[in-house]
Amino acid sequence: MAGNDYLLSKLNRGGNLHQNQQPSQTINQDGSYGMNQSLNAGMDNNPVVRDKYEVKQEVAKELNEIMANIKEEIDDNFLKTTIMKLLIRYNVPEIQKQEILTEILYDIKGYGILQPLLDDPDITEIICCTYDNIWVEKFGKMIKTNIRFANEKELRNLIDKIVQPLGRRVDDSQPMVNARLKDKSRVNIVIPPIAADGATLDIRKFAKKVFTLEDYLKFGTMTREMAEFIRWCVTGRKNIIVSGGTGSGKTTLLNFLSNFIPENEAIVTIEDLLELQLVQPNVRRLEARGKNAEGTGEISIRDCVVNALRMRPDRIIVGECRSHEVIDMLQAMNTGHDGSLTTVHANNPKDMIERLYVMYLMGGLDVPEKAVKAQIASAINVVVQTQRLSDGSRKITQISEIVGFGKNGADFNNEYVEAKGLDSKFLIKNPSASEVYIQDIFKYDKIKQKFIATGWIPTFLEELIVKGCPLSESMFKGGELK
Repeated sequence: MAGNDYLLSKLNRGGNLHQNQQPSQTINQDGSYGMNQSLNAGMDNNPVVRDKYEVKQEVAKELNEIMANIKEEIDDNFLKTTIMKLLIRYNVPEIQKQEILTEILYDIKGYGILQPLLDDPDITEIICCTYDNIWVEKFGKMIKTNIRFANEKELRNLIDKIVQPLGRRVDDSQPMVNARLKDKSRVNIVIPPIAADGATLDIRKFAKKVFTLEDYLKFGTMTREMAEFIRWCVTGRKNIIVSGGTGSGKTTLLNFLSNFIPENEAIVTIEDLLELQLVQPNVRRLEARGKNAEGTGEISIRDCVVNALRMRPDRIIVGECRSHEVIDMLQAMNTGHDGSLTTVHANNPKDMIERLYVMYLMGGLDVPEKAVKAQIASAINVVVQTQRLSDGSRKITQISEIVGFGKNGADFNNEYVEAKGLDSKFLIKNPSASEVYIQDIFKYDKIKQKFIATGWIPTFLEELIVKGCPLSESMFKGGELK
């Protein structure tokens, strides 16, 4: 039966029912729907109140029945026409009809009531604490919305819609799921019994474009001198770790940096969820995989790093090191994969070193602390520290060089300071045999709200200059940056 013919017959049957059995409805002051008083006369002095959600559910149920009996392809115009015809049987104000129409279309074509939030380019994160408590991050600030699901079931239906196309499931045996939407936005789901107050849903939206230098300058994330320096560190094949807290912009910055890699280099990217947007032609992308419904088939980040070493890449980019994959990442950085990049959760460069050490130990290897930290100091050249400040802005708060480890590292540092005539504040006094030494090149003064060049000249600056990088010692002279 053709779509329009079936729709007409369905509406005719529904119309007769409407005329014979169901009274029309009016909207109450509280926004819910009730029976028309004139048609309800003689039935009950108290009209049966039905809220907007009930009306929407009835229309959606009939729409599903209609669509199930139509074999031909259904376009948006047919859907809109059908929904509006179904709404005729309800005495609903025009503005309410449009709201129900929009919500049903969002349910069919998108992600329900969250779709307008996903479509808003200024919103970067959506957090459903419970079905009726939804927050968004906008311009770096958390804002409570007036949007709510009708009940827990509606939220759970949306969660199922997200995970089912991915071949994943979320239930009592697997109450936590990490996934992504079609636009690559990251999704984290937790349901009872782990989530005590009901299902929670967090969506971190995927940036539609890679930020450019001009974007970062406009945001005030860094200065041009800082951007130029880390750009040429990437081009000059220095190993870089982007460090920062959750939501501080680590992955976004990693995206920015990775696009300075020359096009003639072979790159392998490894991520938990694919987010990097590299423009180079010679890129192979690996994605870790969790356990399937049977509890098998897991492919970890470490498995991907080990395999990447067999793919003969010039550089390896790991979206985030969070466990013992750091062992193989450091090995790669130390064995011919110069210019590799990754991110780590840490509050500052010193904490980052300790975190790397702890993650190394998670691999179960009985390796002395000195050996691990010596490898860290040898592998990593530059640390870029990011932070989200209390006003919602994101800043690069430190760009630091790892100059060495232990007494040998301290001796090298002090000899370099004297040879270059640098400020005595850079001298290392009372060196420790088990410490990794770091010198800040640029930092952000939170009190003055200014970026500052500390006066430290990177020890590898001459190497970059020889490679053709247009840098000079003058850009590192101490003082405020504009």
